[in-house]
Amino acid sequence: MKVLLGKPVADAIYNKAKARVSLLREYGYVPRVAMVQIGAASDDTYYKQSLVRQCEKIGIQADDVSLPKSITEEDLIHQIQLFNENPEIHGVMIFRPLPDHISNEKISSFLDHCKDVDYMNPDNLGKIIIGKSKGRLPGTPAAVMEMLDFYEIPLEGQEVVIVNRSLVVGKPLAMLLLDRNATVTVCHSKTKNLTEVMKRADIVVSAVGRAELFTSSSFDTHSVVIDVGINRRTDGSMCGDVKYAEVENRIAAITPVPRGIGAVTSAVLLRNVVYSCRQLSGLSMVASFEERWG
Repeated sequence: MKVLLGKPVADAIYNKAKARVSLLREYGYVPRVAMVQIGAASDDTYYKQSLVRQCEKIGIQADDVSLPKSITEEDLIHQIQLFNENPEIHGVMIFRPLPDHISNEKISSFLDHCKDVDYMNPDNLGKIIIGKSKGRLPGTPAAVMEMLDFYEIPLEGQEVVIVNRSLVVGKPLAMLLLDRNATVTVCHSKTKNLTEVMKRADIVVSAVGRAELFTSSSFDTHSVVIDVGINRRTDGSMCGDVKYAEVENRIAAITPVPRGIGAVTSAVLLRNVVYSCRQLSGLSMVASFEERWG
């Protein structure tokens, strides 16, 4: 069984992003991202701190923005408008889920689509559907594609089952896979005979969010499994949607949790900041710059 580790994939993305940040700086632009945390959830704080450290390594300026959980929807929208109007900020990353009293859809709509690092603005989601999303892509779906490409897992003509139908993962990922000529089945809680559907697939992507839900009975020996789930066992340890110990050496390949998709998702999000800086600076219209960008 092949273990599909995220670190080498993320490192490759960061190395290319770092070179492009250096190029942007030569032209007088410094990519800058506002990282917005609402409330004080420890997992969000840890994740934000790790992203800030990675920004420092590749040359992105990161603004650490902490807002109270009690912030009103109106005040959050006002804060987002300030980010939208600030020409020195090229990306805005809002940690989710948002508090219950704030509409995720409304906030996503107010954020400038060019600065939408998570790619949740409806305009950006629409670009994915029509195949016009170039450079910037939503974090987790793009991370799945990067992982498959890095490990040279073929997509054309392959049957892919996605166990998730959300706007964050399932739907945009299905569009990206269809663009690569995969045959895609999107499953959810109402899918009949889910195990049988999963077992016939060449590639299974699980983003259910239920600890160790799937076992070896859900997969075939040829299955490549991308486990997007990030869950906690009763003892507090981290695990995915798949019971790794049970499927080990019974399938073709799998991403572990941790050390899998999460690191690649972070790299994709920061790469989006770099692409946004290029777009907002207007340098994409400069032939000499684009030639060096590659």
